[in-house]
Amino acid sequence: MTERMLSQEEIDAMVKSEPKEEKETKLQDLLTSDKVNQLFDYLEAKIGEKISLLTGEKAQTKKQEIYVEHAGRFKDGRLVISLCSTDNEKDILIYMEEVVAKALLSHISASPKENNMWTKQNMDALGQVFDAVADEFSKAISEATKKHFSLAVALPEGPSGLQEFLDEKEEYLVLDYALDWKGSEVGKLGFIADGSEMLNLLAMKDEEGSEEVPSIDSLIESMEDDELDEELISHFTEGYETEEDLDDVVVKPVQFPPLSGASGVGASVKDSNLDIILDLPVRLTVELGRTHRTLKDILNLRPGSVLELERLAGEPVDILANGVFIAKGEVVVIDETFGVKITEIATKEQRINRIK
Repeated sequence: MTERMLSQEEIDAMVKSEPKEEKETKLQDLLTSDKVNQLFDYLEAKIGEKISLLTGEKAQTKKQEIYVEHAGRFKDGRLVISLCSTDNEKDILIYMEEVVAKALLSHISASPKENNMWTKQNMDALGQVFDAVADEFSKAISEATKKHFSLAVALPEGPSGLQEFLDEKEEYLVLDYALDWKGSEVGKLGFIADGSEMLNLLAMKDEEGSEEVPSIDSLIESMEDDELDEELISHFTEGYETEEDLDDVVVKPVQFPPLSGASGVGASVKDSNLDIILDLPVRLTVELGRTHRTLKDILNLRPGSVLELERLAGEPVDILANGVFIAKGEVVVIDETFGVKITEIATKEQRINRIK
């Protein structure tokens, strides 16, 4: 009975199948990786914080699921997607359901109730959210890998299908979150990352050169006394003084000469040359008042908007020297310019309290 020789096509198929099985195993191992789960936990809190900051409304994101999926098995639907690229030109998608995008635009868009929600102006506003979320993703990866990581973020163009962004031959790691707003769930958002890229980032072994370097103590202990390499020891001890060298060092207490010149507080003040600093420029600022507003209010400012200050009409204004409160005064008009009439010089206690 003769043995049949394998054809070249069969050999190629066998060679190609082994890495694929190994890759699938490694991708599944990502789901139990400490780094991936730390990333999943970190983003749960940070995404909600960013959305709250940008919209002025308290938002919360909750972890839903983390899984690996082949490109062809994703359910297609209308999603707003930002295509992000890594330094290795791999794709990481940040996605949100259409209902989530509309809810965000209702708070951050200047014209959220237009018939066409997906205008360039609205996409620019929504892009701020994607930028903020991508920034948190980059920070989390950088912290997990101890290496710099950044994403190049592309603006979304409106709802679209997911499949047009995926490589049909690849598998992807999915981090899925739910957005809770005002006590109710709005919809889902999250990340779809190229599986190979995530393996390289989070599951790669230490590179050569990052191996632990043994200390001189461990080297010496691992060698017999009669086998110590004098050249090796001298390499580590070069530049250090030995005990014999230290025996020749003479230690003496430090001695200061007696102080000379005028004594007493009055004399020291008199001798201090204040004229040296009298020509230094000082910026005086008159502060009419202050107020606090949310980021949403600031983004909505337009010509003609009125800001109410936290100071009553007729109340004295503050005068500051290089940012330090020094006096109060009244606003006056001198010819065609404004001026300030000093009404009160700040006491030392008042200045200290303002600094605090």
